[in-house]
Amino acid sequence: MPRRGAPPELPPGPRSPGWLNAVRYLHDPLGFWTKLGSGGADVAHVKLGPYHCYLVNTPELIRETLAAGDEQLGRPRIYAEVGRVFGRGLFTSEGELHRRQRRTIQPLFASDRLSEYGRVAVEAAARADGRWQPGDVVEVVEEMRSLTLAILTESLFGGDAGNASELVHALSSSSGMLQRFLLPGSGLLWHLPLPSTRRFERTRKQLDSLVYGLIAERRRQADGGEDLLSLLLSAQAKRGEEVTDRQIRDEAVTFLFAGHETLALALSWAWYLLAEHPAAEATLHSELDRVVGARLPTPADLDRLVYAQTVFRETIRLYPPAWAMARRVRREHRVGGYTAPPGSTLFLSQWVSHRDPRFFSDPTAFRPERWDEQPRAHLYFPFGGGPRGCIGERVAQAAGVLVLATIGRRWRLRVAAGARPEPQPALTLKPRGGIPMILHRREGR
Repeated sequence: MPRRGAPPELPPGPRSPGWLNAVRYLHDPLGFWTKLGSGGADVAHVKLGPYHCYLVNTPELIRETLAAGDEQLGRPRIYAEVGRVFGRGLFTSEGELHRRQRRTIQPLFASDRLSEYGRVAVEAAARADGRWQPGDVVEVVEEMRSLTLAILTESLFGGDAGNASELVHALSSSSGMLQRFLLPGSGLLWHLPLPSTRRFERTRKQLDSLVYGLIAERRRQADGGEDLLSLLLSAQAKRGEEVTDRQIRDEAVTFLFAGHETLALALSWAWYLLAEHPAAEATLHSELDRVVGARLPTPADLDRLVYAQTVFRETIRLYPPAWAMARRVRREHRVGGYTAPPGSTLFLSQWVSHRDPRFFSDPTAFRPERWDEQPRAHLYFPFGGGPRGCIGERVAQAAGVLVLATIGRRWRLRVAAGARPEPQPALTLKPRGGIPMILHRREGR
């Protein structure tokens, strides 16, 4: 991102030096953006290091920003750094490449496949809670990661992702190390012989080896399946060099991370919030007893699991796994009456907007019932929007609700004594230190 002089007009915001703002941001990213958005302005400005950043914070302006094409608003520098792990998959690509990738992958998320994904989610959740014992203490984030990985490997990788735990460990290690490289000027760190840089290179090579091995194995099978790898290999056979093994690798890594990490975090925060709000938990249990009883839920139950849907929706309002997104201004851009110059960044934060009292009453409270009255066209975008909106949004929501129903019909979870999970913003919004929870069998279950 090139350095630019100050624009001729600036929205409200702190006028402190960019270096000082960068220090404040590093100390508390969530608090930093929350404070910037607390003035109630539609657009706020802050200088981070040498860069001009605009926090966009109204429904209309966020919709406009998300709908803009890559030619006007592109991906900021951070995505190039993220690309060191994800490559040029659907998450990081732009322009015609992104449009072509999305068309290729779209059949995986057709409406007629939703029931199959739901069935897989229920079976994976039933296997997980079948291993649990009353009184056990589980680290719920790791439990949900294992569960969502099982859903993903069967739904998108044909039931076999090789050594899945080894694969995810390599992916988690690589993506976790990225955080230190997402700061202004951090590109220089890649050229220094630091231990962390060497560890990153080792884990990335391990990740590549595992994924390329998975691709080679699927090519040998040549079974013409309907999973992600089969779809990409079929596209490669039809279009040749347009779909390289590297591109297949990048898509596989992107879906492995995005597909299991974000859903696992949403479910983890949901169990935490239900434990902290017994009345909401009791309402959920009452609905589950009425709709599914002792049997396993099915995708056909989704329309009747109304409260479970609002629990999931309210959870990702308060704790959105994707807590922020950004766009880089490529051509002079008007936003909310202000001119953002080329090279500046438009910042959109689900964490900030979803907790704004202008759009949500009692915004920090966990109240699933608010969705009975909240208009749908408000400021709520946990899955992004526009041409880059999450391609698996409907699948994630259906799977999340069915997992809550499957486990919730038999169990209630309680936060272990002394555990106070705090949100830690990285690539996703994780609970710092995890969430240890005690398992309690529901009476009569």
